[in-house]
Parts: sequence; C-alpha cells; structure tokens
Amino acid sequence: MGQTGEEQPQSGTSKPVKQFRASSRPSFRGQHATSDNQNSTGQNSAAHADNRAASASNDSAPQFRTRREQLANENRHPAQTPPSPRTPPTQTPPQTTHQPEPPASHNRPESVRANDHVNAQSPRHANNSRVSLANLRTRKSTDGERHTKQRYDAFPKVVGWTSLGTLLPGLAMVRKNRSSKLGWFLLIGFCAGILITGIMTLALGPIRVIARVISSPTILNILAFTLLAGLVIWVLIIIRSYIVSSRGATMSNQQRVLSGVLVVSLMLIVAIPLGVGGAYSKVSSNTVSKIFGPEGAPGGTGKEQVWADKPRINVFLIGRDNGENRTGTRPDTMLVASIDTRNGKSTLISVPRNLTYPIFPEDSKLAKTFPDGFNALGEESLINSVWSWAEDNAESVGETHGLETGMWATMQAVEGSLDIKLDYWASVDMQGFRDLVNAMGGVKIDVERPIPMGGGQNQHTGAKNRIFGWIDPGEQKLSGMQALWYVRSRDGSDNYDRMCRQQRMLKTTLEQANPSELALKFPQLANSSTKNVATDINQKELGGFVELAWEMKNTKIKSAQINNEVTPTYRPDYDELHKWVKDQINPQKPSQKEESKDKGKDKEKPQPTEEPTKDAGAPAPGIEDDEGKCYPSGYTPGDPWPGYPGPGNHGDH
Repeated sequence: MGQTGEEQPQSGTSKPVKQFRASSRPSFRGQHATSDNQNSTGQNSAAHADNRAASASNDSAPQFRTRREQLANENRHPAQTPPSPRTPPTQTPPQTTHQPEPPASHNRPESVRANDHVNAQSPRHANNSRVSLANLRTRKSTDGERHTKQRYDAFPKVVGWTSLGTLLPGLAMVRKNRSSKLGWFLLIGFCAGILITGIMTLALGPIRVIARVISSPTILNILAFTLLAGLVIWVLIIIRSYIVSSRGATMSNQQRVLSGVLVVSLMLIVAIPLGVGGAYSKVSSNTVSKIFGPEGAPGGTGKEQVWADKPRINVFLIGRDNGENRTGTRPDTMLVASIDTRNGKSTLISVPRNLTYPIFPEDSKLAKTFPDGFNALGEESLINSVWSWAEDNAESVGETHGLETGMWATMQAVEGSLDIKLDYWASVDMQGFRDLVNAMGGVKIDVERPIPMGGGQNQHTGAKNRIFGWIDPGEQKLSGMQALWYVRSRDGSDNYDRMCRQQRMLKTTLEQANPSELALKFPQLANSSTKNVATDINQKELGGFVELAWEMKNTKIKSAQINNEVTPTYRPDYDELHKWVKDQINPQKPSQKEESKDKGKDKEKPQPTEEPTKDAGAPAPGIEDDEGKCYPSGYTPGDPWPGYPGPGNHGDH
C-alpha cells in the first residue's frame, strides 16, 4: 500500500479500487516533496494527484456503502449549507526522507471517518453532536431509573399474594403454578370445609351446633387436635405462599425486611386464635367429663329429643357454705327453677331456710320416719337442718341413688313441702360463685341500702361477729367478695330480704354474663367449677340445657318467694303452699309481685292515726319493689342504717 491512501488491486483481478475517505485534517503530502527527492518521489506525486482528484470527486458525489450511512450524512450535512474549506496552515512541516505512516483515519470505520469529515467542515454540527450525546446520556439515566422502579414494583404483588394465600390456603401456589397438586388440594379442601360447616350451621342452627360441640368430650378432643394440627399446617402454608410469591421478584433490603415482618404477623394472627381455641377445647373436655360424668350413648342431644315427653322440668339449685368456721354443711341458698322446655319461660321459687317442720313424699322412707313432718330438733327443725341431721342418721334416710345423704334428704324435704318432682339438681359452693363474678369482671347493681359485710351471730359462742366492711348504697360494680356478702348478709335484716337479694343477684348475673369476657378467663373458671360445682345432669342432656339456657336469657324470669303472706313459715299450711306453688308455675297466672299490688289496691284505705302506717300498696317483705329493689320488714327506703358509716373498709374487694 502506498502513501496515496488507496489499496492496490491484486494482479489478475478486476476488483475495484476501494477509496478511503479523506481525513478531517488537510493533507500536505504534496508540499512535503523537495528538489532533493523529486526523482525518488515522482510516482508518489502522481499518486497524490490522483488521490486529490478522487477526493474532489468524492466530495462532489460521495459514495456510501449502506443506506444508514447516507441518512447519517444527510442529517449532519444539509445540502443548503455547504462546508466551508479551511485554510491550510502556513507553517512548513518538517521535511523527512522516509515514507510517512498512513493517517489514523485508515484504522477507523468509514462511517465514523465520514462524521469526522462533516464535523470538521462545520462547527455548528459539532455542537449538535455534543448535544445529542448529552441527550443520549440523559435518556440512559432515565431508562435506568425506570428499570429500577419496575424492578422494585414486585413488592406489592408479593405482599398481596402472600396475604391472599393466608386467607385462602393454596391460592398463592395455584397462581404461580396452575398444575400444583398441593395448592389445589389445600384450596379445595379449605373451601369444602367452610361450605360443609356453613350448611350444618344453617340446617341445625348455630346454638344447637355449639351445644352439641361443648357437651361432648369426644368432639371437644377432636376439635382440640384439629385446631392444633391446623395451626402447624397453616403456618407452613404462609411460609410456602411467601416463598412462591417472592420467587423471581427483586426487592430492596427494606422491602425484604417489611415482607418478613408481614409473614411473622400473619403467622401470629393465625396461630394465636387456633392455639387458644385448641387449649380451651381440651380444658372444656376435661371440665365436662369431671362435672357431668362419662359421656352417654350417642343420640340426639337437642332439647326436643331430651325432653320429648316432658313439657316442664324442675331443677333444684342449692348454694352451700363449707367454710372453715362452719361445722358440717348447711344449705345457705335454696331455689327451685321450674322451666318450660318448649320456650324457656321459667319461674324461680325461693325456699326459706327457716321453713319449719318440712314434710317428705308419701312413699319415701323419711315420710315413714317423720309422718307429721321433720321434728327431730324441736323448734329448730328447719329445712336447712335436714342436711346435717341426715349425715348423722344415714340409716333412717334409706337409698340415696348415688347422692350424698344430706343432698338426698334435703331434696326429699323440698319435694314434699312444695309438692313438686325435682328432675335435676345443681350445687354451687360459695367460692365458686365468687370466682364466677370475678371472671365476669364484676356485677353492676343498684344497691338499695348499706349492706354490712360480716356481722351476725357466731353459732359456737353466740357472740356477735365483727362487721369488717360495707357495701355502699347506689350504683356499684361488685367484686366476687362483695357480691357474695350482698346475697349472704343478714345483720339487721331478715330471711325474706335475704332471699329477695339472692334472686335479684342471680337474675342480674344471668343478664350480665358476657360469653366473650368469660372466655378470656375460661381456664380459671373451669378449674374453679370442677372444685365448686356438682350436678346430676349428664352429658347427653347437657346440650339440651345449653339451648334452654339461651332461651331463658331472652325471656323474663318470674320470681316467687315463700313468705309469711303465703303461709306462716314457723307453722306452715302445706296444703295452701302446694296450691300457691302450682299457681306460680302456671305461666297464665300473675306473678307474686302483681298479686301483692292487687291486694294492696283492693284493701280499704286505713283511717289516719297518730302513728304513720305502712303504705298498703307496698310489696310484702322479700318482694321486689317497682324498681326491683329489696328491703327488710320495717325499713323505710332512705332512712339511715344503724352503724353506717362506721369502722371497716368501704367497697373492699
């Protein structure tokens, strides 16, 4: 190759000569020759002349190898602005005797050398090239930011599908892989379980379903295992859903931390209720087994099946005090709940503990022992004394059918004296009642007067017991201990006022019992129940009682008191008492409170005397007034109470 910048064709070929584009720098090769080397460079001068002619031809009609080169040249070299030739420098280049190296443009692509030529000819186009380069860099920077943003946009999808996969197990797996057998199995199984549970609940009713579950230790044990196993499986499903959803997703470090927090939160949201539910189910199973005995034969447990041929049942409720300062067991509270099994309407009858000479059913052994009524203790032959006497004289009681001797004898006395058949019984120790109120968080009640805590007479010494505290009158929230003294206190009062307060507290407790609050303290309450609650209700009948209790909660309980207006408790007329009990049980008859008001209205208005007389329309002792409050005989509401306020703590828990 010579200095002319053109490639010589090989001999024997007709390949056209390939022309190099002129460099942007002007060539001075023709001026380099001197007189000393004119002979040696003659051929080169001729070649330079040919090259200049070729360059001029190329400048006037450039040739391009591709269409792209032509378009690039047209954009950078408009026809209306011909390039202005540059004036060659006047400086004489150094002379040399050797053949110069080819310009650097020979080693560069022809398209680039064409751009160099154009930029060298026009400064304005050079500036345009710089602007284009800057725009290119800006575009690249913007594209990079957009791609980064798109790359981190995967975080919402990961969070969303992980959450949906938690709500519907298997959904995230199916979304990622439509052929995932595990995902379809979990999703279909979960939906089928929800559907079956919903159909059963709608068909049987939610109350019956709950009653069936909580009354069967077998079902409770299965439920406990299912919930605990479901906890483990569900947690694994959450982890798997996150792994599947985040596969192939690019997230920043902060997003990965947030997604990890989300996964842990979802696991806690699922694990806590399932774990608590499983534990409660196991505790419930043990409690039901201990209180209600072994599980009965399988069969219907609804109230229609349990009492298909029994329109009314009578349940004996007894509260007993087994305190350390007590000798033996004496019933502290005796109630009979007569319940209509069809609608839950009930009558609550209080049996006074000082009812004397109670009688027994005619066909019982105790009736043969005491044909004229219980008189083993003379004038102290009260109905609450039967328990302790029977414990000391078991041979005179006879067959007890598996019950405690005192319990059986006391129930016999109630059946004979009220002329009703007791179908069930339930015993609650005072500590159990206290624990129930504490589990409820207290009982709100409008206390009618100052109630002393303590007082009364010591059974061993005959001395008066000390009053260690008071329950203040007015709206109060009573703790377990306060509620216990509210129903037990007798200092300055009488048995009828006490029975009235007992019924009032029982109805208030039933009204205010909140299942959600009791559920929070269920383990403690269940533990207390196993120690302080006893009954002869069996497991097969428990479901029916749950349904019945729900209906009772939505109906008004009718209250009845056996007081001296019904029959003198110190010498009762049992025939008259039997008739009165039947009237109170009959739902068509007015309540005792309504009867008391009617009697007061029918009475002739008394003549004024020097001493004020009691309002003829006021309820009898032991009967709630219009505001539902109870007062002892001879006390006028609002009058000061002897000894109040005095020494002792007020409102102590």
